[in-house]
Amino acid sequence: MKQIGIFLAHLRSARIDAHFQRLADETRSILPWTMGFNPGRGADLDIGVAYEPAAKAMPRRWQAMVENGGVRNGLLDVAIFSSLLAIEADHVWVVEYDVDFAGRWSDFFTQFENCHADLLTTSVVSQADMPGWHHWPRVRAPVALSETQLHRAFLPIMRLSRRMVGAYVREVNAWNWTGHYEAIVPTVAIHLGLHVEDIGGTGRFCPEERRGKNYSNNIGGPKLNSGSFIFRPIRPRYFHESPQDFEQKDLLYHPVKADVAPWEI
Repeated sequence: MKQIGIFLAHLRSARIDAHFQRLADETRSILPWTMGFNPGRGADLDIGVAYEPAAKAMPRRWQAMVENGGVRNGLLDVAIFSSLLAIEADHVWVVEYDVDFAGRWSDFFTQFENCHADLLTTSVVSQADMPGWHHWPRVRAPVALSETQLHRAFLPIMRLSRRMVGAYVREVNAWNWTGHYEAIVPTVAIHLGLHVEDIGGTGRFCPEERRGKNYSNNIGGPKLNSGSFIFRPIRPRYFHESPQDFEQKDLLYHPVKADVAPWEI
């Protein structure tokens, strides 16, 4: 199973680069990594290979992104999925710069070497089990879906199969899926019958062997608080800089914002 990793960042600094280097160094024997840099609000993600512009690859979602004023606040899928169409790999990990692991990264990734899920991510939960998420009112599917069929996931870290990338792009191009990508991505995957798994935690998409492992949060809470993998508050230092600040080892942590101004987060 060929897999690669994309380290997603909209900022560059010596501290962020050092965080990326630790990730690459500790997983060198498992998968190669490349920096996916997107400095603006658009979908111009630099992953080191040429790909079809998002305006052509994903025209419906791209237009929604333009009307939204950029990828922030729920349109990041436009940058991610349009670029991943050009990647020749069975699976691609996408890890945002503010995700950290309190241990050796190799220990985390080796858990999934025999996992063939199309979407592997965190905090996969139905609308029925997380009714208070403030992005639900903007989510629209092209078919009637119930509260148990609509899902949300927390996507600062995810692994996507090539099948998932292609199926997602075809679906959002063919039909009018609108709203935050943290709802559209898992809902489309489940709606199309693709294989969805949770990296850990306590939700129903987590296999028994990973239950309670890899991260902690309140999966039913709108901001997932409290735990290691949440929306806010931020942590100011990476694990390699200050390991004593990470309460429990061998867990994913989010958000870690090293010298990032509030308006940039």
